[in-house]
Amino acid sequence: TMFLFSSILVIALFSVNIAFISILFFLIGDTMAEVFGRVHKKYKIGKKSLEGTLFGFGFNFLIGIFLIGLLQVTLIFVIKEALFSAAIELASQKIDDNLTMPIGTAVLLRIFG
Repeated sequence: TMFLFSSILVIALFSVNIAFISILFFLIGDTMAEVFGRVHKKYKIGKKSLEGTLFGFGFNFLIGIFLIGLLQVTLIFVIKEALFSAAIELASQKIDDNLTMPIGTAVLLRIFG
């Protein structure tokens, strides 16, 4: 599936920290955005809800706080990761976000991280 393909690609091409967080934030953030967005969908952007995306960002940010010491990453890194992941989730309207989120987040972190 797309998620398996994107995960293998991210693991093969990026550092352990970027790969781990990109995949983890996809799994958690996308799931939380989907669940929360289905319940609270006042502001729709295409097929996605702004509320779901913001909730996914917040949840990823909180998870990232716990990973700072474990992965030796900075708060700025966690903020960027959560923002990139949320932006890609919201922008993935026509392409499966199982493909775009892990890869896109990893690429953006590699460039701007």
